[in-house]
Amino acid sequence: MGPLPGFLTCFLVYWLGFCLPITLYFTKRLRSCGAYALDVGSSRWIPWCVALQIVVIAISSFALLEDEVSVLAVVSALLFAAVNGVLEEFAWRGAFFEQGKGDPWFQAFGVGLFAAWHVPLVFAYRITYPGGPLALLGGTFAMGAFWAFLVARTNRIGWPIIGHVSMNAIAFIGFFVSNGL
Repeated sequence: MGPLPGFLTCFLVYWLGFCLPITLYFTKRLRSCGAYALDVGSSRWIPWCVALQIVVIAISSFALLEDEVSVLAVVSALLFAAVNGVLEEFAWRGAFFEQGKGDPWFQAFGVGLFAAWHVPLVFAYRITYPGGPLALLGGTFAMGAFWAFLVARTNRIGWPIIGHVSMNAIAFIGFFVSNGL
C-alpha cells in the first residue's frame, strides 16, 4: 500500500491533537448559538452555491481520474471525508467564527492558516494529488475562503460542513485512487 498508512497516521494525529480538542472546546458555545443550523435567512442562494461547489468539484475531480475506482477507495473517502470535513469546520471556521466575532481580517487570517496547514501535505513522501500541489493548495485556499464567507453570511457552520464533507468525499476518491487504494 506504499506511503499511504504514514500519511493517514499524520491525519489521525492532526485530528486527535488539534481538531478534536478545538472542537470539544468550542462545541458547547457553538451549540448554544445554533451554529450548526442550516438556516440561511434571506440568503436563499447559499444552498445553491454549495450545490454548485459540489458539482464543479465532482466534474473537475473525476475528469482527472486515470485509474479504475475501487469500492475500497470510495468507502475510505466517504469515511475520511465525514471525519475530516466535520472536524476541520469546527476547528477552523467554528473556532475563528467564535473568536473573531465577525472581524473580516481575523476570518481572513483563519483562511490563511487553514491553507498553510495543507502546505506540508505537498511534501509527503511518494504521495500524489490529482491536479498536483497547486490544485491542492489553491483549492484549499479558495474553498476555505468560500466556507468562511458562508459563515460570515449565516453566522453558522452548517452549510460549510456540508460543503466541506461533500468536497472531501469527492476529492478523496481521486486521492485514494491515485495513491493505490
